[in-house]
Amino acid sequence: TSFQIHNGSIFSLHAITSKTKEEECYILSGSFDRSASLHHLSIKDANDYKLEHVGTLPDHTGWVRHVEILSIHQKKMIFSSIGCNYINLWTPTTPLSSSTATMANTQMTAKRITRCDGGPSPNDDVTQKEFRRHDILTMCTLSSTTQQHQQQDATRLTVAGLVDGS
Repeated sequence: TSFQIHNGSIFSLHAITSKTKEEECYILSGSFDRSASLHHLSIKDANDYKLEHVGTLPDHTGWVRHVEILSIHQKKMIFSSIGCNYINLWTPTTPLSSSTATMANTQMTAKRITRCDGGPSPNDDVTQKEFRRHDILTMCTLSSTTQQHQQQDATRLTVAGLVDGS
């Protein structure tokens, strides 16, 4: 079965399984149409599954080449996306529900927490006030978690690859 979830080529997909139900997952997709979309997939068996559109992450400056669900905890998520020159971090402003009846009536809305650019590349003239923003093609998030006094302290580092090879 195929689903039409974007109005253009899909460049990136990331899925994460629900921590409460193994037969549920969220899929984030990034597209040529300058949008990223969140989908909920519930699976009963190989022949019985349902994919629902949960919401869209708007306002990308170009093709969405990379998406990632960075965290999911008690239905609270943080997403990252790349829209050409920027890495965006998002959080839903409406609650996510695994109930299909609830999701069918409510679209998730999200707000951008931050927008980061790649900064100047090693061969750019950094004495210029304005630098050329290079397209960001991919990224990954590295994390280091330590356990102290039964609280998790997570440090994250984002590594990005730019079109000029830096």
